[in-house]
Amino acid sequence: MVTECGIDVDLDDFFANNITDIADIAFGRNMWMVNNSGELCESFKKLPEPVTTIYCGITAKLYNNTATERDSVFALTADGRVLVWGANQFGELGLGHSKEVIKPTELQGFDNVIKFAIGVDHVLFLTADGTVYGIGENDENQIGGKMDNYTKPRRIKELEGRNIVDIAAGGSFSLALTDDGRVYSFGSNTRGTLGRDGESAPKLIRGLDREVVISISCAFSHAMAATGT
Repeated sequence: MVTECGIDVDLDDFFANNITDIADIAFGRNMWMVNNSGELCESFKKLPEPVTTIYCGITAKLYNNTATERDSVFALTADGRVLVWGANQFGELGLGHSKEVIKPTELQGFDNVIKFAIGVDHVLFLTADGTVYGIGENDENQIGGKMDNYTKPRRIKELEGRNIVDIAAGGSFSLALTDDGRVYSFGSNTRGTLGRDGESAPKLIRGLDREVVISISCAFSHAMAATGT
C-alpha cells in the first residue's frame, strides 16, 4: 500500500520514527491528521475492500503560527475506483454536499482514477485517459471554470486534449503536466506561484518552454519542476 499526504509534511518525524505502513500513520504517536472529522482509526479498519493507495489532507502549520485542518481522505482501489471520507467543508470529497463523512463512501461514476493531488481546500484527480477533475473551493480559480465552490467533480475543460500525465496542488493553486513535458498552472498567483503573469485560468508556463519537465510538485506557496532529456 502507498500513502501520500497533503502539503507541508514534516518528513523528519516520518523517517525518525520508521513509519512504514498505514497503521503507523493512523494510530501511531505521530498522528498527522486530527480525528475531528471521523477520518482516522475505525475508518481504516472498516474499509469495504483492499485499497492500493491512500491520499490524505493534513493539519498544516501555515503562516503566523496559524493552522488549517483539512483532514480528508481519498483511497484508490485496484480497479481505479475511489473511496472518500473525512472533512468536507468545501465539498472537496465530491459527494454533492459539504457535510463530514465518517464512513468510507464510494465516489460514484469513476473507475479509472490513477492519482489525487490535495491542496488546502481543493482537490484534483487524474484519470487514466489524461482527464483532470477538480473538487472543492475555487475562490482563486484553482480548479478552473466559474469561481464557485464545486461539491461534485468538475471536469477541467481548459486542459482537455492536453494529454495530462501528472498533477499537483498547492495552497490555492494547481499544476498539470503534459506527456510532452509542458506545464500548465492555474489559481492564485500570490508570491508568483503560477510561474507566469496573466490570468488565473489554466495557462502554459512559457518560461519552461525550452525544458522537458518530467515531474511537478507543489507546497503551500511554491512549486517545483524537475527536468529531463
